[in-house]
Amino acid sequence: MLDKNISIITKGMKIYGDIISNQGLEIIGEVQGNIKIEGPLIISGVVKGDMQSGNVTGSNAKITGNINSNGRVNIGSETVIIGDINGEAADISGAVKGNIDVKGEAVLESSAIVYGNIRSKSVAIRNGAVIEGRCTQCYAEVNPSDFFKNLGNC
Repeated sequence: MLDKNISIITKGMKIYGDIISNQGLEIIGEVQGNIKIEGPLIISGVVKGDMQSGNVTGSNAKITGNINSNGRVNIGSETVIIGDINGEAADISGAVKGNIDVKGEAVLESSAIVYGNIRSKSVAIRNGAVIEGRCTQCYAEVNPSDFFKNLGNC
């Protein structure tokens, strides 16, 4: 059953220009322009532009642009992103060439390829995932430099 609060850009359809909506959007076709929506964003097509939305799901998608999410970002194993990801949490199974900055957990599944830095509260890296960049748990409750500074000379 179709969700009446999600608009769909179907396969074969191409949109040239920005999209703004207070609902969700599923992209099976192609969008060349920036996207700013309040609901979920589901992409299995091609997007060339920056995105701002609620939860983001990429499945077999090709994305060139930055993703800014108010929720969780799920990137499937056949998805390729060239751009930064910002959100509350991220599950990455695909390829990302850009930085990942999430306030919660970042989970890199065994098929993940990340060429960029990861900033998060926690990071889970499954065996097989490939990362070229730095991982920083800057949102963790413990600051390592403060912890060791307070120890003094042991």
